[in-house]
Amino acid sequence: MCKNCFKEVENGIRCPHCNFLDGDTPKEAQALLPGTILVDGENEYMIGGLLGAGGFGMVYKSLDLKTNEIVAIKELFPGMLVTRIPGEKDVLTVSDDENTLDLWETEQKRFHDEAMETANIASHFYRRTKAVMKFCKYFTANDTGYMVTEYLEGKTLSAIMDGLNNQPLEYDESMRIIREVLIAVQCIHSADILHLDINPENIFVCDDGQVKLIDYGSAKSQRNLGNDYEPVLKPGYAPPEQYISLEETKEFSDIYAIGATLYFMLTAKKPIESTNKLNETVKTQEEDLYSPVEDSNKAVPKNISNAIWRAMAIDPRLRFQTAKKFLKALKGRSKIEPPLTYYRKRRKNIFLGITSTFVVLILAGITAYFYVTNISLNPATFEVWLVSTGNPALDTQREAAFDEIINSFLNAHPDVELDVELRIIPQESFASEVEDALRQGLPILFESNGIDENLLLSYALDLSSVASTVSSRTHFLSDFSRLVPSRAQIPTGFKTSAIFINSTFVDFDEESVSDLPGLLASMPVSVSAIAVYPGAESGFASAFGSTPFVDSSAFFEGSAGAIFAYTSSFHSIQGVMAGRYRMLSLDINEVPASFGGFFAAVNSSGNENRAIMRLLEFILGEDGQDLIHIRNSSGFVPINIAALEIYQSVFTQFDSMFDNKNSYVFD
Repeated sequence: MCKNCFKEVENGIRCPHCNFLDGDTPKEAQALLPGTILVDGENEYMIGGLLGAGGFGMVYKSLDLKTNEIVAIKELFPGMLVTRIPGEKDVLTVSDDENTLDLWETEQKRFHDEAMETANIASHFYRRTKAVMKFCKYFTANDTGYMVTEYLEGKTLSAIMDGLNNQPLEYDESMRIIREVLIAVQCIHSADILHLDINPENIFVCDDGQVKLIDYGSAKSQRNLGNDYEPVLKPGYAPPEQYISLEETKEFSDIYAIGATLYFMLTAKKPIESTNKLNETVKTQEEDLYSPVEDSNKAVPKNISNAIWRAMAIDPRLRFQTAKKFLKALKGRSKIEPPLTYYRKRRKNIFLGITSTFVVLILAGITAYFYVTNISLNPATFEVWLVSTGNPALDTQREAAFDEIINSFLNAHPDVELDVELRIIPQESFASEVEDALRQGLPILFESNGIDENLLLSYALDLSSVASTVSSRTHFLSDFSRLVPSRAQIPTGFKTSAIFINSTFVDFDEESVSDLPGLLASMPVSVSAIAVYPGAESGFASAFGSTPFVDSSAFFEGSAGAIFAYTSSFHSIQGVMAGRYRMLSLDINEVPASFGGFFAAVNSSGNENRAIMRLLEFILGEDGQDLIHIRNSSGFVPINIAALEIYQSVFTQFDSMFDNKNSYVFD
């Protein structure tokens, strides 16, 4: 018998079924060798071929020697924490330091909990639906844990999609698979359990067509969700509430993930990360950031397209609230409205909870805004120039944001004849066009990053009065003349330095870092290093002198426990490390920081100058900053006080990030 695949083969020859020969080593050097025997009381299992390996474990094809049944055995083996001498069975921690041992103990408990949750689900529902995994046994051996489940032959949905070369899965097959998943989820939810990690990698399609919902590592009873629960988040499939507050996750959280999975199956496009849309209004979110499935795949009926759209609504109140309702909608027997239409019909109920006090505050804010901005303006014509980023999608987003700012500004002055034109100018010609406009005195408000400062001093407006007007509503601009000596340009945002840690294996309880060696000492020895994000090298040197650092790739590959970066890198880091990082502020005397999003204005005629400065004040106001930095994700954070608070409520990772702002040193 072949020790790798368990099929009959003559001794001493290479297996014709799997090409294995006794003595061959696994592709993972630290994997158990085929033929290894695991003993659990009266039960014995022979380890066969390695089916897969990931960050937290390895899965083997195995043979139950008592029943002669082929099974799958998952071995707990987080490579950051443990190792094994090739050819041996025992698992060893990579270090004997207290932090590593504590993390290893935590992982063992997590794996045990996963096994118990899998057993709980299987015992209740395997007879009702074969779409849940059959659980066999959990035991410990070799100083680690093992989970025995049914052996599946087939492919994950992710592997199936990879084989289609960016083409959608056939419509009928997509619907068949997702209905089976919904039936499994309906059963799981009936036991008050949430899966919380549904995505194409956790849906398995067997060779006989049977669909299986696998990997219950994140599954949790709704009664036990709490602060000690660390979610596994899959970008594109995890809903926004799962990032923000686990206590807010409900059945509709799994509905979002199922909808996103079906979207991927029918379009072959990865769903947009939910946190990138969290700050959008329902209207913007539904109309602008998602294109209906039917637009990409003409085989999808409009009703089904709307159902997927509803399932993926950012506002959980607009989603189907149960798997049963989503399943019913996918049968196509009743009309399904897209989220925006559904929202409009239900908004009176949705927003019924807004108190009269809140309404009064809103009205007061609007009144105050018009009081401030309704200062006499005369007719004026001018242009706003933005430099192209070279990324068409990003340029379109920025153009839309500034279009809305300009329209809001014009609406605030309905009785004044104002003509404002927005232009996006290519990078290669931007500086020369700005120089010509400055010398000719053309009425232009423009992005001034990289523009010659001597030209600005000679031909641009002194913006001190703008800074003075908005100083009480912004951070730092009360000290404008010291922080921006030229006074000919004004920042609309800023960034500060931070340290991002890999929370998977770095156990650091503080919200800030005052002692870098102390942070490094808290890490397992194998990852005790700090990387620096490209472009942040000078900031790191300012903060920590000649402290050695490694390349940024080490952090993303898991060989460095932390990375120094500016907050402008937040979205990029989150895109790779979603759910696996924490962001820490710096508790040091001088924190490197930078202003960004600078604007300047050509000194032209009095009417144009006044109108341009008023528009600048609007850009520095709460609404303008919201459009530029929150909805548009500029990379900088708002300089406006109220907008920064909104930013922190949207991106909760920044909750205490700016407590050290009095220590900022701007370059």
